[in-house]
Amino acid sequence: MRVRSLCIAEHCTNKAYSRQLCCRHGAKKQCSAAGCTLRARRNDVCYHHGAPKMMCIEAGCNQYAQARQRCVRHGGGRLCKAHNCTSHARLGGWCQRHQTPTTLPVSPQLVTADESSWCKQELHIRSYSMDSTDDVSVFESSTEFASAVMYFLSGDDDTVEPTADHDAQFDAMVMQDVLDILVRTPEISYHEWF
Repeated sequence: MRVRSLCIAEHCTNKAYSRQLCCRHGAKKQCSAAGCTLRARRNDVCYHHGAPKMMCIEAGCNQYAQARQRCVRHGGGRLCKAHNCTSHARLGGWCQRHQTPTTLPVSPQLVTADESSWCKQELHIRSYSMDSTDDVSVFESSTEFASAVMYFLSGDDDTVEPTADHDAQFDAMVMQDVLDILVRTPEISYHEWF
């Protein structure tokens, strides 16, 4: 890691950028427009005074360039640090899917003793999210998914018998997603269902 010295301007505690000065005290050029104190970007003027923003160089794209003269969609942004992930890095070098691992809380009545080991695995926040469009669903159809959701919303888990293809692991994940949606939607009272 590079250690920068402090700006040589009197009483300035900013890090030096160039010529032992911080940006505020002259390390970068100022806008050439009269009275403007903003930093010059292109053609010796700031964006406020007409410095054109770079556009993506891909044919037909009208987005602003981020890096390497390309927009995020065409490879101008940073990629996620996760191995083989091609998503755009958003926070700390990680995409939204890989940002923060979490442990899913699971109701004890949904897990038997031999199935409890999967609960301790760390899963990513969006790995099995219902609102993620790029996840591969374990359900054959939307009808099967709806029946799994209705099973949990019935409120009587002791009397409802699961179907033959009922899988406790995915049921717990669906339950967590349903609870997350209900908690995020204040107009729905989830207490009356559970």
